[in-house]
Amino acid sequence: MNCNSIIPHIFSIIISCQTVIDLYTRECLGICVGQNLRSTEVAEMLNSIALRRPLP
Repeated sequence: MNCNSIIPHIFSIIISCQTVIDLYTRECLGICVGQNLRSTEVAEMLNSIALRRPLP
């Protein structure tokens, strides 16, 4: 039996992913994942990265 015929609504979820990558070291500094990302969530992620990492 095909999974799509049993539960078609599971595969229609859209997920947004905001990644922050250091271009010099190619290190992933942070990932913010959700169905809809608000600007406050992205700003909170950037602030947490700024607190953990020293300024260049």
